[in-house]
Amino acid sequence: VRDYIHVWDLAEAHVAALESFHSILASKSKFEKINIGGGSPTTVKEFIETFEQVYGCEIATVEAPPRDGDTAGAFANIRKAERLMNWQPRMSVEQGIADAIKWHRKMTD
Repeated sequence: VRDYIHVWDLAEAHVAALESFHSILASKSKFEKINIGGGSPTTVKEFIETFEQVYGCEIATVEAPPRDGDTAGAFANIRKAERLMNWQPRMSVEQGIADAIKWHRKMTD
């Protein structure tokens, strides 16, 4: 399980952090940790299936056991970003894949 975020959502999160900077730091602490991410877990299998749908072809895959040191999964808890910065991601995994494919095609033409 992983957390995917579109680069535009990440950029907008940084802008929201800058715009909220003084109100966030007006609290008693000198710093605040705020997670930024897509906010929802996506398995590698789900990601591959989504890529296949967006790209329009099947990808040959081989399931393998986890590698040493691999985490079971991780995804961001974005509730604090929603509350303190009034931010949440707008782009879906599908949109991220579509935009990545479009960018790659543009760069390789």
